[in-house]
Amino acid sequence: MSKFKPSSWSPAQAKSAPVQAVSAEEQSGSAVAGEKKEPETTEPQLPASSFDRVSLYLALAFLFLRISFLHEFVTTKIHVDLHPLMVLGGLSCLSIFLTGKWVNGMRDRNALIWFGFAACLCLATLMSSWRGGSLPIFLTYIRTTLPLLLLLPAVIGSREDLLKVIGTMGWAGIGMVALGFTAKEYKSGRMIIVGASSIGDSNDYAAQIMFILPVIAYVLFVAKKSMVRRLLGLVAIPAGFYQLLSTGSRGALVSACLTMLLILFISRPKMKIALLLGIPAVALLAIPFVPSQAADRLASLFQSSDDKTGEAAESAEARRRLLSQSIKLSLSNPLFGVGPGQFMDSEGAIAKEAGQRGMWHETHNTYTQVSSECGIPALLCFVSALGFTLRRLWKARKSDDRMLAGVAQVIFVSTFGFCICVFFLSHAYGFAFLISTALAISIDRLLAERAATTSEETADSGLAPASPSRPVPLHA
Repeated sequence: MSKFKPSSWSPAQAKSAPVQAVSAEEQSGSAVAGEKKEPETTEPQLPASSFDRVSLYLALAFLFLRISFLHEFVTTKIHVDLHPLMVLGGLSCLSIFLTGKWVNGMRDRNALIWFGFAACLCLATLMSSWRGGSLPIFLTYIRTTLPLLLLLPAVIGSREDLLKVIGTMGWAGIGMVALGFTAKEYKSGRMIIVGASSIGDSNDYAAQIMFILPVIAYVLFVAKKSMVRRLLGLVAIPAGFYQLLSTGSRGALVSACLTMLLILFISRPKMKIALLLGIPAVALLAIPFVPSQAADRLASLFQSSDDKTGEAAESAEARRRLLSQSIKLSLSNPLFGVGPGQFMDSEGAIAKEAGQRGMWHETHNTYTQVSSECGIPALLCFVSALGFTLRRLWKARKSDDRMLAGVAQVIFVSTFGFCICVFFLSHAYGFAFLISTALAISIDRLLAERAATTSEETADSGLAPASPSRPVPLHA
């Protein structure tokens, strides 16, 4: 089993360098002219390095499909499901098992908690009120969602790899927004997606936009200074915001408002000025095109109960009833719940026994969805995993490595917004949170390796530690 190597440079090379003359090239691991280096045997490492590249690009392709939902749009068009997500996921997992780097994710405590949640999901499926209905949910989670915890930490071996992953996420998000315009319809004045079943519901699509929009902004405006990217950003960001508002999702609007407040709180003064100027501009570009019914539904969020429209008032009352029922089912089935995906049937059966009419809806709250369908132990695993992820991303954003700190901050903002959004939606078995955890694991490891490399360089050369304003880069 091969060990993970973040760089082709090793601290042993620094020992042969003169202590009195250390240049920037030496700090980055490159040799200066005239330096006598020990011979390196790189030929045996070439096949492994090439295979690592294959693993990375397989994982990137899998990630692009997972976030863009391109495979679902294609399936809708050709009416044949080729299962590209499972094929790419299987090949990606096979490649990281062959390299042995799958242990990078397995050894992390945060990932182990998610595996604990998967174990609870398995037990809940076995004890489900309808195993035939719960089994497809469990199998889909195991095949196309849980592997992300192993894939991303395994293939992210350097800062450059991390930027490729973030770039893939951003471009996949742009692809999702673009495909959304080609497959949209309006139902009761609200935008829905007809080309991808996973995000067909207005609220589900709004949640995905909330998760990916900060990453799109980072890729187009921060990751690489490019006029073409900035011009594309001036189109993509208002387009995504327009779609978010057109869904009429009040939960997404609450999430967007709180996320903006968070960004204003943690960002630098220049970013605060950009937001204060940019948000009104984006709103002016997007709001005039939002359907009136969707706008009225969003406006009902800020109205009193008496002033709300009939549909908005009925929706709010239904959500309260669903929340109450999900809590009751959680308490009556505390260990294993009623089974993944079985809340609707259980709620309908309870209502029928009481002589009432069932609502036949999901819980519209991810956290009570977990507790009612999988049990309270599953909820503890779910919340603990999220808490650890947010905590380590918050800590990483304070690092003196500006690139890693910037990526950590973007993923923290995305995860924070999604945590709020799913309080009003049923996303217990989605992939977004596992992507956040996998990236947090990778960022933590890169920061630890950078600190160890810097410490060894300092000890070997006898120099003072590198200035925090100019961190020593970690090369692939």
